[in-house]
Amino acid sequence: MDKGRRGGIHRYTPARVRAIFELPKGLHHLSNEKLAYVDMFYSPSPNPEPDVGLYTTTRAQLDGIRKSVVIPLSSITMTSHLAPRYNRFRPNTTLIQYSDILQLCESFYINIFASYFLYELFRHWGQAGGIA
Repeated sequence: MDKGRRGGIHRYTPARVRAIFELPKGLHHLSNEKLAYVDMFYSPSPNPEPDVGLYTTTRAQLDGIRKSVVIPLSSITMTSHLAPRYNRFRPNTTLIQYSDILQLCESFYINIFASYFLYELFRHWGQAGGIA
């Protein structure tokens, strides 16, 4: 979660959970809570895409390498669904049955229709007079 002054969806930073784990007992002095290894994404777009009404995000990178971090599992505040923006998908490789579309795509929609909770949360943010 981004602790800045932004509101609604812009208070949050999307991430893809790759693994949930605990450190061995010998390393509990570093952290004794459950941790998550996540791929980071940039903050959601300022406004929803006009054609579909969904916010977008892209994979966070540093010098062309995806930005991944280890965070406390307790800092994950909600789940969401990142749907690839297939209209912008131009794979550099042949797709096979084992291809990881979430890894190959660069741009994603934040799908508010994936859960009733997320849909209602966006609706609440919109009714509160602020940007979702």
